[in-house]
Amino acid sequence: SYRLTFDDGSEIEACADHLWLTYDIKELAALTRRDPDWKARRRAARPSRAKGNKSEAFRLSISARNSRDAVGAPLPSGSVRTTQEIVDTLRVRGRTNHAVPVAGSLDLPHAQLPVDPYVLGVWLGDGTKRSGGITGIDLDILDHVEAAGYPVTHSAREAKRHYATGLVPHLRAAGVFNDKHVPASYLRASSAQRRALLQGLMDTDGHAALDGACEFDNTNRRLIDAVYELVCSLGMKASITEGRAKLYGKDCGAKWRVKFMAQGEVFKLQRKQSRLKTTLRRTNRFRYIVKAELIEPVPMRCIAVDSPSRLYLAGKSFIPTHNTDLLLGLATTKHQRTVIFRSQSVDLVALWERLQEIIPNPAKSDSQRKSMRLKDGRMIETGHLDVPGSERGWM
Repeated sequence: SYRLTFDDGSEIEACADHLWLTYDIKELAALTRRDPDWKARRRAARPSRAKGNKSEAFRLSISARNSRDAVGAPLPSGSVRTTQEIVDTLRVRGRTNHAVPVAGSLDLPHAQLPVDPYVLGVWLGDGTKRSGGITGIDLDILDHVEAAGYPVTHSAREAKRHYATGLVPHLRAAGVFNDKHVPASYLRASSAQRRALLQGLMDTDGHAALDGACEFDNTNRRLIDAVYELVCSLGMKASITEGRAKLYGKDCGAKWRVKFMAQGEVFKLQRKQSRLKTTLRRTNRFRYIVKAELIEPVPMRCIAVDSPSRLYLAGKSFIPTHNTDLLLGLATTKHQRTVIFRSQSVDLVALWERLQEIIPNPAKSDSQRKSMRLKDGRMIETGHLDVPGSERGWM
């Protein structure tokens, strides 16, 4: 068993035989060469090698290669590797050698929520936990709150104090009144709803740095974890750092910061959104495996999902990982006679297709019974156990 650590601080524990889809240095370099912006910068920074004191054959070959790369060249799609293979080739020439793509935004259905997501984000950031009060000076934020159906009144004594009428009953229904946190239903709402929630949080307690990086600071660890999950669920790479909160030099306890490079609109406030970059570096689209530690073996379960890519998401960061072929691996390398069962016959289709990919030319194959005999004599059968007692026929 190994603990893999990624450059954003994420950790995943996996057995040596577990499969991953990773891009190594060569595959990442090939991706870079296909990038139009990179090509334009490179072309502007160096003279053409197709000119000068070169033969006509050399000039034509360079021009042909450049044209081939520019039009119709297939993009590298990474390679499936075991944890052990990753560990054995963790670094090449002192550089990290493996990277896993950042997953896209979770595609989830629209949810019926008791509080408008943006308003909830604003209240979680700048609201009073025992009322519908909101503290702030940005009138644009209050306009968005009113547009969501909560009329806003303003304090005559304090310019920063405001009150969202009708918000308290909805806060109680959401279970957050006097208990600031993000309910699970909001974390699994639609992409638009999750983005609106993040915008409310970022408009109040978020910051857009001059380099385009986004930051969210808070002393509430539950809010920090929720913002981190929101960011990752929207297809962005994030990290959490810990520090100390201070007021006039006094240590007020721990604080945390979520930092990420934004994709799309993560602020409604234009003065913040306008600072963000419109393009991202490749490092923001991948998580790089920076460390692999051998750990004491622990119970692990091999997982396979029915998806065309054969990938599923693991960990709090939604890291893509690959279906494990452990059973098929044992059947094709360790055992002489194997039967692999599923609950229903329809569930055997993906298993049989994968077995055919692993063993494309067996000695004998029966697609009806979904059984196979290998050239070394091994026998692999599949079956379904749809009713209690059907296992007796296989004894």
